[in-house]
Amino acid sequence: MEKSLEFEDAISETNGYQRNILLGNGFSIACDDCFSYDSLFQFSELPPEIKNIFQELDTKDFELVMNKFIEVTDYCYYNLNSEAIADLLWNYQRVVRNDLIQCISHIHPKLSKIVESRKKNTLKFLSNFNYIFTLNYDLLLYWLLMYNLVELKKEFGDLKDGYVGCEEYYREWAKFNDWQNVFYLHGALHLFYKNRDAYKIVADKYTGGTLLDITQKYQDNDIFPLVVTEGESQNKLDFINENNYLQYCYNKLSEISGVLFIHGHSLNETDQHIFDVINDNLNIHEIYISIHHKSGETIDKKSKLAEKRFCRDKKLHYYDADSTYIWRK
Repeated sequence: MEKSLEFEDAISETNGYQRNILLGNGFSIACDDCFSYDSLFQFSELPPEIKNIFQELDTKDFELVMNKFIEVTDYCYYNLNSEAIADLLWNYQRVVRNDLIQCISHIHPKLSKIVESRKKNTLKFLSNFNYIFTLNYDLLLYWLLMYNLVELKKEFGDLKDGYVGCEEYYREWAKFNDWQNVFYLHGALHLFYKNRDAYKIVADKYTGGTLLDITQKYQDNDIFPLVVTEGESQNKLDFINENNYLQYCYNKLSEISGVLFIHGHSLNETDQHIFDVINDNLNIHEIYISIHHKSGETIDKKSKLAEKRFCRDKKLHYYDADSTYIWRK
């Protein structure tokens, strides 16, 4: 088994290739541990009967519990012919979904708490990549895009999320454009939708309302953001296919070439739809996967998972997540 590389060595090895990156939750947790499921669950306002189910399953993983609800719902509907129980469990699944979104909004660190050096070092990390894909819902990456646009565009280049316009409160997605290089595969807190169309909200420059304030107002009025929280991979893919923006981002992952870095992802099977599109992309032959040794990850454990997720024609490498400079002061 090969040793994990230092990040800079992985970058040196891939010079001359188009580099792309897929960000998992480890990217956000590196900024603030509040994004871990343990932290989110502490702020949960789920009813006792649902919290008891978390305890019975011995987990704080919202997606795992949602997946269980979906599995049992299908069983009740198709095998027991009990629509009443199926409807109850389906409602439970939606309650958990909405609570997860509310938890992320409530515990989300404020932009003012992230010092300039941390943002700059993270932008330096991201500047190594041609295309950036994220599975995270939080606002961290969006804040980096805005900080880069105002302060560091000449140093780190353009980061474009595909949203344009000059409306006071929102921006529309420029459909099927060829210049977008940042993709929210599972949506985000600041993205909303109407039918199949997507738009992003922006901070209120007149009242001083922050993006977090505005997203919370939407949620308080039962308008929830465009986020994919379904617990099972196929359900996530079904949701993606119902929205033009998400579908475009997903398809873009099938079109990239060169090498792919996967940073801060546990390789959980609930994202198998993401791994499937990577496997189907014949222009990606080499994948570099981060190992977070401090959390107990090892190459042996991660490689066994990776071999389950990726087909044999993908050459797998591993690098030390702590050797990157994301969110460093």
